Amino acid sequence: MDLSEYYEYFESTYNISIFALCLTLFVVIFIGVRSLRDKKETMRKKILNLSLLLLVLASILTYFMTGPYLAKKDIEQNTIYCYEGNFEIIHISQGIYSKATFRFENQEITLKYSANEDLIELGKYDGKLVYAQHLAQVVDLEIFNTQDE
Repeated sequence: MDLSEYYEYFESTYNISIFALCLTLFVVIFIGVRSLRDKKETMRKKILNLSLLLLVLASILTYFMTGPYLAKKDIEQNTIYCYEGNFEIIHISQGIYSKATFRFENQEITLKYSANEDLIELGKYDGKLVYAQHLAQVVDLEIFNTQDE
């Protein structure tokens, strides 16, 4: 199966995220320098401003490291896989990320999935599963039919 469309999508997502990261870094530095040079602000307000800016930068970096960076790792190491055949969804959890545990070929793998993915329910299925290993995310899921027990 040709997985190039998924690699291209991940590459474009990574490029956009690099732009957003650079823009964030520029804005944080710009506002930080302006805040430090402002003679009307008290030292306490300057420290508060810098703390908030660092918090914004840290949250953006954390999001980058848990998303686009891992997608880039999947691109570089060619770890977007496609499994076609019988599989079972044995566990589903809802939280910050919706996750499902898939069992196929004597292995279990837990993957994040989009919350609006209505195909993911407990049971045995025959279908196609495309997932990114490092990102641990379902990229595409097609269910051909449900297997009755």
